[in-house]
Amino acid sequence: MGLYIYFSAQVMMLLFHDLYVKLIYYLFPGKDHRRFHLFQYMAASKYLGLAKTYTGLRMIIQSNLKEELPDNFLIISNHQSLFDILALTFSFPRFYVRFVAKKELSYGVPALSFCLRKGGHALIDRRGSFKESQKKLLKLSSLSRKKGFCPAIFPEGTRSRSGKVGKFHSAAVRMVLSRSQLPILSVAMDGGHKIAKVKDLAKNLKDTVYRIKFLKLYAPTMDRRQILSILEQSRVEITDQVNQWQQK
Repeated sequence: MGLYIYFSAQVMMLLFHDLYVKLIYYLFPGKDHRRFHLFQYMAASKYLGLAKTYTGLRMIIQSNLKEELPDNFLIISNHQSLFDILALTFSFPRFYVRFVAKKELSYGVPALSFCLRKGGHALIDRRGSFKESQKKLLKLSSLSRKKGFCPAIFPEGTRSRSGKVGKFHSAAVRMVLSRSQLPILSVAMDGGHKIAKVKDLAKNLKDTVYRIKFLKLYAPTMDRRQILSILEQSRVEITDQVNQWQQK
């Protein structure tokens, strides 16, 4: 019964938020990205709150950091499901998180697709031209400097259906850092692979524990070799953390 209520409420909420965010965008024109941030965080909170209430989904957010997070930074994380976008948005309430995501998400998901198109995110066509992808990533880099955005990149480039951390690719990270010197925050996530498909939601959502941990904050750099080194260190520490969770 709880799952039925959850899915029914989720559909209605998506349709309502889709209309709501479009009204905000067209009734209050301009480039005030704070409106999108407030909406994104509010929507993520409601969706996750609904899942917690009616399915028992648990979310655990932890941090290894001893220092305070700066005003803006680059987030790199492993990727398991579409829920990762909600989870990361919810995990950073004070920050303007903007995602590098696949172009296929531009349409088809009520509310989310519109936010991704209009909210300053970078939607990349993985089969498109390098120049077009470069243009969008450089724009996100410039916005992070001018607007205080925190770009979020999944260096694997695609979701891991098994939950195992894949190879990290550097191109998007290097492009975003080419115009904006940002500290790099490595983040480990686990639980999303259990609910990556629609059929998995009904089967596994009530038993899912979604874990997020901020692992390490690296100093800003534009040096290619240093960026590659940070990516490899991040991949190793994220892999170790995910493996530790999955072995429990």
